Amino acid sequence: MFPLSCASGLPVGKNNESVREKRRPFPAAGMDSVEDKIEGEAARKDEESLSEPSEEEEPEGDEPRKDRGAVVGEVVEVTDSEKKKTDGGPRQKLRIRMVTWNVAGADPPSDLSVLLGLDAADGPPDMVAIGLQELRVRPDRLLWDALLGDAWSLQLMHLLAPHGLVRLEYVRLQGTLILIFLHVDLLSLASSVSTSYTRTGLYGYWGNKGGVSIHLTMGTLSLCFLNCHLPAHLTAGAQRLENLKLILTQLAGGTELDGAGALSADADGVEVVAGGGAAQMVSHAAGACMRHPPSSLGGLVLQLVFEWPCSLLFCLGDLNSRIDDYGNHFIKKSITSGQMHHLLVKDQLNAARLQEPFLAGFHEGPLRFPPTYKFDIGSDNYDSSQKRRKPAWTDRILWRMKGHSRVGTTGCTQNQNNPRISLEKYESHPSFTTSDHKPVSACFNLLLELTVREPLVTLWVMGSWNHDLEDEELCFALRKDFTSSSWDWIGLFREGFWHHKDYVSYMWAQDNQWKSGIEEYRLCFPRELIPKGGGAHRLGYYGSAHGHLVGMSPTFSISPKPQKFAL
Repeated sequence: MFPLSCASGLPVGKNNESVREKRRPFPAAGMDSVEDKIEGEAARKDEESLSEPSEEEEPEGDEPRKDRGAVVGEVVEVTDSEKKKTDGGPRQKLRIRMVTWNVAGADPPSDLSVLLGLDAADGPPDMVAIGLQELRVRPDRLLWDALLGDAWSLQLMHLLAPHGLVRLEYVRLQGTLILIFLHVDLLSLASSVSTSYTRTGLYGYWGNKGGVSIHLTMGTLSLCFLNCHLPAHLTAGAQRLENLKLILTQLAGGTELDGAGALSADADGVEVVAGGGAAQMVSHAAGACMRHPPSSLGGLVLQLVFEWPCSLLFCLGDLNSRIDDYGNHFIKKSITSGQMHHLLVKDQLNAARLQEPFLAGFHEGPLRFPPTYKFDIGSDNYDSSQKRRKPAWTDRILWRMKGHSRVGTTGCTQNQNNPRISLEKYESHPSFTTSDHKPVSACFNLLLELTVREPLVTLWVMGSWNHDLEDEELCFALRKDFTSSSWDWIGLFREGFWHHKDYVSYMWAQDNQWKSGIEEYRLCFPRELIPKGGGAHRLGYYGSAHGHLVGMSPTFSISPKPQKFAL
């Protein structure tokens, strides 16, 4: 049943009704504006550090990791004037690495360190979001992937786990996959994690094209990461925009309406208000607003203006944008001569951001790298086949902050909420040649306000554990606003674990516990659940209502069981 759902375009991941997975342990198996961008190099330099709003908290008592160049979730003190602007306290800096790659059915390379930012001078990122397109979708492969995991996910977890990055969530729709990794010391800051998807292939019945997304809250900031794969070919520009509009509409929780009958004067949950010289019709049920001039109330098509449910939306993927008007020879000559500004004007996505209301407020870093499609596989040469497809910037990373935003002369995006996001790098990686696309990455710095410092659950042990003792004792404290469940469990994880199911052993949080303080509990961890080999481990508290680990203990040592030699 599960593989058949994948083959028919249903997604793999939680929070999808048709394939929802009960989170219960199982036996361990061990814009800036487009005009500014395309008018010249001087204007483009102003866009290097686009910024926007964001907020968050930091766990107390976490030790900095020795293999990182900077402390995880570094706390940044702000001036009194900055505190007055935000009415907040100190902020926490979160470094996010974002990657999009159409892998064209290829297996993952053995070394992805450069792409994932693991060799950066300031250490690995705190969060990694990876959007992949065109994974292999043969029925036999889908069965294997559903049972044991796809090759890309396994390779990414293998590479990121040694750096403390744990897979928080993922969702797959046929060949389109998105994964979020978060540093183990920041897992307790994430909440309200969920996934969604939209099929756009075959009029919405097939998942070969569409979008998959992961939603979460970090502190007071709600985030959404959307990975899209839109229709190909130069002439499909209008279809791409319609598909992207559909994906964003469903993401915003609304539906586009047209015609007089769709929004009548006595329609349920709809009202017409005046403002700005135009009437605005608001659908309270959908959470989206439809704007149109007063003269169009008689029945013209209405435009959808999204009311975003998230504070910050990242939209990445193979958006398949093409370059209009120019021929193959002129495009290649412009690339080799470094005159790519001619091409930016004719890029379909750049033009759409100027013309389409539903793309208002989306920002993108400067396109200073060559087009990322289409290459001969195994080389850095653009398409030399008989089709001779024109190079294009198909692979993109955009973002949008909720609220009306503008880009100032400093390259910072301002709005009334005043959190900040800055773009550090936006680049392609031409050294990867296993696909006809080149991967694209972006590095963001996000400042999050620390509203609540304590994690939902705090765990600790006294000293080290010894396998020779009868039982070991652990302690945990629940924050006052945390609602526990009989389905909550505590897992024992080796240092460098991959995801929340990668535990050595577990026990139910409400088994054999006793209260030792107002909000403090103690629990006996049975001897038979402690690994004989010893080593560095952590305890993690899985909140069933949250669907992920909501608290982690510091690393502690388990002494190995002494070997007995026969005389």
